[in-house]
Amino acid sequence: MTLKEPDQQVPAELKKRYESWKLQDLPWNLQDLSWKRTYIRSYKPRSKKSESTKKLVDELKEQANQGFFHG
Repeated sequence: MTLKEPDQQVPAELKKRYESWKLQDLPWNLQDLSWKRTYIRSYKPRSKKSESTKKLVDELKEQANQGFFHG
């Protein structure tokens, strides 16, 4: 998993500022961020398919719930 983009972690009134990487808009106030996570997406140009880590994370959670790693 990874963190969402900064502009997706702030209230609407701050969104425009956090979309910017201009020096006048930096540094960001870390207290403004909600620190939300999201799944990592990757694109495979050869197959033209997009993949997400959601399936892997869900499988790991299921295995952990079943005690898979405990023998």
